[in-house]
Amino acid sequence: MSLEWILLGLRLVAVLILYTFLGVALTLIWHDLKQAAHQSVKQYRLRVTQTSEPTFMVGEILPLEIVTILGSQADNEIILPHAAPRQVRLIQEHQTCWVENLAAPTVTWLNGQPLQQPTPLSPGDVIAIGDTHFRFELN
Repeated sequence: MSLEWILLGLRLVAVLILYTFLGVALTLIWHDLKQAAHQSVKQYRLRVTQTSEPTFMVGEILPLEIVTILGSQADNEIILPHAAPRQVRLIQEHQTCWVENLAAPTVTWLNGQPLQQPTPLSPGDVIAIGDTHFRFELN
């Protein structure tokens, strides 16, 4: 066997090893990206637990956007006729949903306490605006 044939064989083996390595690496990256995408998409929602508002029913589920504003203003995502125009803002950021009272001195309640600063929410937390109460949930 000549040296040229041996070199050609070694080149083919090197190319085969390289393509195998790239295929395995890309497959692992693809699976990691799919897993990260599924983990990063948290679906937060509010469930109405108490209300006298005719626009809501107890047990009704309200999905949340990345930024959700609750209040009486017509362009809010969740309209509460008896609230301030822009009462509460919910923001999803870095795997956490934060709640913030926008209508001070109007009181928004979180778990029975006045909401005084932006606060991260946990599933089961209760947000009260007037006599309408929402339970924060993770889908």
